[in-house]
Amino acid sequence: MTLARLIDQLAAAGLVERRADPADRRAYRVFLRPAAAAQLAAIREVASALQADVMQELDEQQTAAVFHALNQIRDSLASRRGE
Repeated sequence: MTLARLIDQLAAAGLVERRADPADRRAYRVFLRPAAAAQLAAIREVASALQADVMQELDEQQTAAVFHALNQIRDSLASRRGE
């Protein structure tokens, strides 16, 4: 499924809305609607349980190393947004 089709489905379900991008008339921005709160809470709950499950055998130092590496990856990707 393409991202555009997925966003279409989320919009049809009332979970997101598209708004025209003021800087680019060809683009739209996607915003969460209040109805998405329940789904986001459920996603966070599942993610938290999954994280606890997969990290349970790591000690504190290993866990810190994993989160440090993931934060570096996130920051690297964020810095490339404008490229």
